[in-house]
Amino acid sequence: MDREQARRMVEAVLKANTKGEEIFMEYDKTKTLTDAKRKQMVNILVGDMIEMHGRMPPSSTRTSYALGIVTLFPYLQDPYSDTGYEHYYDPVGNTGYLAWRIKTIQRNLSVGTPSHSRPSYQESPKSRREALLHVEQLFGDEYREALSTMRHSTDESVVKEKMRETFQHRQKLVHDTDASVSVLDEFPRFLDIPRLRFLTSRRSQSYYLP
Repeated sequence: MDREQARRMVEAVLKANTKGEEIFMEYDKTKTLTDAKRKQMVNILVGDMIEMHGRMPPSSTRTSYALGIVTLFPYLQDPYSDTGYEHYYDPVGNTGYLAWRIKTIQRNLSVGTPSHSRPSYQESPKSRREALLHVEQLFGDEYREALSTMRHSTDESVVKEKMRETFQHRQKLVHDTDASVSVLDEFPRFLDIPRLRFLTSRRSQSYYLP
């Protein structure tokens, strides 16, 4: 499928959905999509993909949908990637928003929607860190999706939300001597969003949000 065919396909799917108009209106107004609208768009497209191609759509189909997204919404392209759509689907690693959504649906259809239990900390420091631990933490594909969102979103509130949802993973990195040096590589938004500050406490060497 060429670029124009992919664009028309994605446009038709979104226009056929009752929520599609909201996505077009937000993009036309802001030239981007909020995290909520981006998830909505991905869910609509993956739902159509699975309906048309089954629970395991081929890589070529996923690539066509990703190409259609960034052709229809050019401001959603990633200027630093080879094709501009890898954050929606990268066929090399089977990653990106479309791939992660498909994996989530496949997992839920196989074993039912998983329940998430929060870890219990008996001696956690109080104040902000304690509050962050009450935020639902992301793991696996959802964690990788959050990392991708942070790298490509220009919405500070979205980035801060994802930072909270990945707090526990950063704790593990910080306490791992070998891995701690990679924290800013994995979470680069600490550096380019002014209000996000990288603080280290004397007791726990923990990263906090402001």
